[in-house]
Amino acid sequence: MIGMAAGLDAPAWLFFLVSVTAASRTGIARDIWISAGGAAIFATLLTLASPSALPMAERLAGLAFAIIAIGFAGFTLVSLRTLLGELEESRNELRTFTDSVPYLIWRGTPEGGVDFLNRRYTDLTGHDHDVAIAQKTWRQCIHEDDLPEYWSRRSYALETGTEFRAVFRLLHANGEYRWMSLIGRPVRAPGSDAVIRWYGGISDAHEEVLAQQKVAELMAVLENRVEERTEALAKSQERFSILWEISNITFAEQDFSEAVVILDRLKAEGVSDLASYFAQHPEVLRACIAAVRTVGVNPATARLMGFESLDEMLERPVATTAEDIELIMVKQLELCFYGRNDTEGNAVLIGKDGLRVPVFYSVHRLPDEHQLSSLVDLTLQQRAEEMRLAAQEQLARANRAATLGAFSVSLAHELNQPIGSMMIDAGIALRLTQGGEPAAQNLPRILERVSRTAERISGIVGRIRESISGRERAATQVDLCRLAQETAELLRRDVQQAQTTLDIDCSRGSALVSADRVDLQQVLVNLILNAAEAMADHEGERRVRVSITPSSEGIRVSVTDTGQGIPTNLLEKVFDPFFTTKAEGIGMGLLICSNAVARFGGVLQARNRPEGGAEFFFTLPPAEAESAAA
Repeated sequence: MIGMAAGLDAPAWLFFLVSVTAASRTGIARDIWISAGGAAIFATLLTLASPSALPMAERLAGLAFAIIAIGFAGFTLVSLRTLLGELEESRNELRTFTDSVPYLIWRGTPEGGVDFLNRRYTDLTGHDHDVAIAQKTWRQCIHEDDLPEYWSRRSYALETGTEFRAVFRLLHANGEYRWMSLIGRPVRAPGSDAVIRWYGGISDAHEEVLAQQKVAELMAVLENRVEERTEALAKSQERFSILWEISNITFAEQDFSEAVVILDRLKAEGVSDLASYFAQHPEVLRACIAAVRTVGVNPATARLMGFESLDEMLERPVATTAEDIELIMVKQLELCFYGRNDTEGNAVLIGKDGLRVPVFYSVHRLPDEHQLSSLVDLTLQQRAEEMRLAAQEQLARANRAATLGAFSVSLAHELNQPIGSMMIDAGIALRLTQGGEPAAQNLPRILERVSRTAERISGIVGRIRESISGRERAATQVDLCRLAQETAELLRRDVQQAQTTLDIDCSRGSALVSADRVDLQQVLVNLILNAAEAMADHEGERRVRVSITPSSEGIRVSVTDTGQGIPTNLLEKVFDPFFTTKAEGIGMGLLICSNAVARFGGVLQARNRPEGGAEFFFTLPPAEAESAAA
């Protein structure tokens, strides 16, 4: 070598290289260059001072080579030192970054081992992350009940090389388990499907999981409530269906929904007097009648009209079902147009083969734009007074049956949509909780909508409860004494058939109150018939007494019987809907009576008399002086 030729022996060269290399490991760049410079100076002195047989030119050339070699070694070591410093700085910066994010970040090997955890792991669990990696103690922080699912998902991800997701409870430093959400994704070698790393993060999902569990609980409760309500509706519908099929009272149901479309258009055009408009535009009236469909009749109606098949009746156009059909339909269309609930009147129906049947009809509008009609046949009138009383009695019973039908059908129709909407909202809320933190932010709005829907259901039930008690009518002056006498005459045959004596006690001769006469009479009818039926198995005297007496609060009405009374455990239930002790009862009569009395300013109550039997009583305020004078 040139160095050797220049007089530098191997130990000298080794000394130069070791000194420069040592400076590079222990010092900064300046120390390396100082060491290299010293080595160059030492090499120069050694070359010039050492005796050698080589010519001076060759020795100087060797010295130059040695200095260049020392300088190159110094430059290389400085560059290497700089690169190592930058690499260390980059590693520290990466560690600082991963430690600063508010999530637990991890890195895994292709085999599924964990070789990196950021400081967030230590903050959450209280365990050193390096120790957790070395000793694999991170596994002990996962709740034992969640480990099987965790390992199953992890194994599947490793086998398929797909994204790894898991939700589990992690033991925190304070001893509390909190739900965490883990996501891990594979990193593949360029141009290959081989997984070389796994990277992922773990975030707190405690509130989302609890919200999801709460929604699941609400869904279970809701499904139970829906099942209970559906069962109740089915029972109510079954009662009404039985009444519909076997009753001698005639019913017909018509669908006005298509006619309502025409009526809504007339409203939008500014029509306010429907009857006058129809008189000027008869073609519009005919279009409305053609849009009405008969969707149901019971067997009693078919028999009345001479039809053997219900389908044959349903197929007939409405325009051919009665004389003066346009006058009848104007009244029914007005129910839809003005939002009224009831109408009634006389009509002559056209049956099979031109059969004419005079009837008294009562129509009740249902919330789904259907109308339920009850019909009383007037064909067999032999004595005007008997037929009038029979018609009133049948109409009263038909109205009660129609009210029950309206309740069953309207409740089924009106509750179907909001309950479906609530279930949809609850299902949406459940899916949102599974979508992560951003989607869960919509939960309050969805749950608020569920709450509003529940309030809407409560409002529907309240309104239908009012509908059961009958539509609101203007109060008039009613003489209770006279009304009681008329009612006694009305029920004379029923009382005789029950082998019961009916007494009317009204010492004042008259007792004026402000109420609806028809509804108040219906209250007396129900109470008297209930009292008579309660004594059906009584072997002693059967007597019903209606007493009308003045009191400090107004006019007191009392209906008593001489039967066995009401069992004590049933006294509080007699006014409950659908509660009845009769084998064929539907349990709505006393509820209707109670609601009617309440509208007139009284409270219907029941008690057992000390001397035996039951008493139903209420007190109504007397009619105002100016009303009485009028």
